[in-house]
Amino acid sequence: MMRWIRQFLSANQKALIGVILGAVIGYLYWYFYGCYWGVYYLFSECWVNSLLGGLLGGLIITSVEDMRHNSQAEKADAHGAA
Repeated sequence: MMRWIRQFLSANQKALIGVILGAVIGYLYWYFYGCYWGVYYLFSECWVNSLLGGLLGGLIITSVEDMRHNSQAEKADAHGAA
């Protein structure tokens, strides 16, 4: 079981860092700019902002990583074909 957890963490290390950073940024957004009086209930809760920030952080990091991986693969194909 521990081996599986270590493999999962090492395979998804960048995405997990993105999720953690996004959650922290979402919380900080709520703390400094969030609605406190329940005007818009979805963003008046700190856990909602943290959850959405974590989701966006993970998506952004994985998207950037996929684009970087794809561009490296295209460069390798271009050099191999030339």
